[in-house]
Amino acid sequence: MKAPDEIGNSALGSAKGWVPVNKETLQHVKYKNVFSLGDVAAVPLGKTGGSVRKQYKVVADNIMALINNKPLEAKYDGYTVCPIITDIGKVMLAEFDWSMKPTPSFPLDPTQERYIWWLLKAYVLKPMTMYGMLSGRA
Repeated sequence: MKAPDEIGNSALGSAKGWVPVNKETLQHVKYKNVFSLGDVAAVPLGKTGGSVRKQYKVVADNIMALINNKPLEAKYDGYTVCPIITDIGKVMLAEFDWSMKPTPSFPLDPTQERYIWWLLKAYVLKPMTMYGMLSGRA
């Protein structure tokens, strides 16, 4: 997970190859008309598809605010989710924010391995990304 060399080695990137941004607004620290998210953004957490699902709304809202000369009020809270495969047919769904506080999206104990999370990981996440998020519907 890193920015492509074309970004990391450009004026937009940092010495470590990431795009330096404010971790909450996702706005570039130097170029105010540039925003970054996902694998490219230099944020402490949030390099998963689940994170991007939360980040892109923040970026879209903040771009609109910037265009309209309004303050950037949308904030990314650091939400990330990591499906941890513990065995064949078993996954734990670790969801947390900047403080590492568990932030489950479902009313199920996130510390328990579940077959349902296996199904989510194996069959739902890729189509959700390809046909939902990438088309702007997720």
